[in-house]
Amino acid sequence: MRIDQVMTRGLEIVSPDMTVKEAAIRMAEADVGAILVGSQEGLCGILTSRDIIIRLVAEGRDPGAVSVGDVM
Repeated sequence: MRIDQVMTRGLEIVSPDMTVKEAAIRMAEADVGAILVGSQEGLCGILTSRDIIIRLVAEGRDPGAVSVGDVM
């Protein structure tokens, strides 16, 4: 097996300034549980569905008012 046979192409990257709701919609559309976070300067982290649950939903925060950078 070659590495290119198991690699993912066309990665989704969201901005740390984007709302968690917008990022969650992108994650749902791509059918993934994690999405890379970055800017023009490069990657700065990853947002996972667990981050959303633990740091947003469990605390009763509004996903439309909280940025990805505050949750990742």
